[in-house]
Amino acid sequence: MSGVRVIARSDETGKTVNGQTDANGRYDLGTEKAGDGVPPGDYYVIVVEDLGEERARRPPTIATKYAKPSTSGLKFTVRAGEKTVFDMSLDPK
Repeated sequence: MSGVRVIARSDETGKTVNGQTDANGRYDLGTEKAGDGVPPGDYYVIVVEDLGEERARRPPTIATKYAKPSTSGLKFTVRAGEKTVFDMSLDPK
């Protein structure tokens, strides 16, 4: 999916990182800008789909559970000095 916002937050550090998927569905997470890195820690992930302007909303293509940390089920851990890849496969609406 293209143009989907991926947001990850660590409760232990309070850090939030985010990125947006490209035309191939790939993304890099960062704190200030995409790709500037993710501090070590445990993160939960939400995925937010851009549905357009309020007057002309498009129907969602992924399940709404991914928009809330309590229901997304998406988590990853970053360890100091290691590269982390977090691939997701999302349920359709």
